[in-house]
Amino acid sequence: MTTKSIDLIVGIVLCLYGCTTDGALSLDERASVQVLAERKLTQTALAGPVKTQAVTETISLVVSATNSPMSGAKTSTSSPSSTPIYGGGKIAFISNRDGVSRLYMMDPDGKGQTRLTDHLLGSRDPAWSQDGQRLLYIAELGERQSSVRIIDVQNGLETVAANLDVASESPSWAPHDQIVLAADLCEFNCGKDDPTYYSRILTLNIEGGDRRQLSPSESRFFRPVVSPDGSRILAESNNSIVVFRMSDFTQDPFVVPIAFRNSQDGAWSPDGRYIAFVSYQEDNYDLFIRNISTGEITQLTDSTESERFPSWSPDGQWIVFSTNRDGNWEIYVMSLNGSKLTRLTDDSGKDTEPDWSPVD
Repeated sequence: MTTKSIDLIVGIVLCLYGCTTDGALSLDERASVQVLAERKLTQTALAGPVKTQAVTETISLVVSATNSPMSGAKTSTSSPSSTPIYGGGKIAFISNRDGVSRLYMMDPDGKGQTRLTDHLLGSRDPAWSQDGQRLLYIAELGERQSSVRIIDVQNGLETVAANLDVASESPSWAPHDQIVLAADLCEFNCGKDDPTYYSRILTLNIEGGDRRQLSPSESRFFRPVVSPDGSRILAESNNSIVVFRMSDFTQDPFVVPIAFRNSQDGAWSPDGRYIAFVSYQEDNYDLFIRNISTGEITQLTDSTESERFPSWSPDGQWIVFSTNRDGNWEIYVMSLNGSKLTRLTDDSGKDTEPDWSPVD
C-alpha cells in the first residue's frame, strides 16, 4: 500500500461526489473517506499488491459510507496522528504541571501554551465568554470557600465576580451579564455525607449584587452549562444529564434526559443541536454525542482508559477532551467521526478540563 494509492482513491471519491451531488464533503466526511481508504487498502495489502479490483471495491465502499453522517463513529485506540489540528479559536485548560492546578491557554494545535493564573490554592472550571475575550473560572480560597473570577485574555486583567463562603463549581456565562454556577449550600457546616448537604444552581450578576437560586432546594445539581443561545441549561442530577429552561428552571419537555450509565460532563455543540458527554462503560468513561431532537446517541471513543471533559470547536467539527490513555491525563483533539486523533499536551502534570472558545 502506498500514500499515492490512498490519495488516488480519495481524489476519485471527492470528484465523484462533487459531480453527482449538489453539496460538498464536510471535514469529517473527508476524514471518513481517508480512514476507510486506508483501512481497505491495508487489508488488501496483507494479501499482496494492490490490484485494480481492490481499488474499485474501496471506491465503492467509501462512496457508500459518505451517504451516512458520522459513519464509523468509534475512534481507533492506535497511536495518535502527528498531523496538527487547526480548529480555530483558543483552548483553555487546567494543569498542575507546576505543582498547583492553574489556568492555561493554548492554540488548537497545542502550541503557545501559556499560564494565565498563579493562585496558591489552585484554579479550575474555565468557561469562555461568547466573544472569546474573557474566561470565567473558580479560584480556591480555602476549605468550603471559593471565588468566581473573570480574566481578560487580551490584557491579563482579572476581576472578582463573587467570593463565596461555600464550595462552587462550573461557572457558565448566561444572558444579561449573569453567571450560572453550582454551589454547595446547607443549613449547617456540613460535608457531602451530611443529609442537609445539597448542591444547587445559582445565578450571579457579573458586577456583583443579588444572587438567586434557580434549582429546587430538595434536589442536588452539578456542572450546569448554559446553551449557546442562553435559553436552556443542562445539569447533572442523579447520574443523568437533564436540560432545563433558563426562564423558570422547568425541565425541557422536548429533550429526554440522558440517563446512560452515569452520564456527566455535558457540553453543548455550537448550534445547540447536540450534547457531548461521557458515560461509565466497562470500568472506564467513554465519550458520546447525543442528538437532542432525535435522541440518537453516537459513541466516539472505545478505549481501555477514560475520557473526560469534552468541548466543541467553534465550527462544530472537532472535539477536545482529556484522557489518561497514555498513563497520565493529557488533552487530545479529534474529528466528529473519531479520526485525526491528536495529542495536544505532553508533560508530567495532569492536564484536564479543556474548554474551546466559541469564536475564531
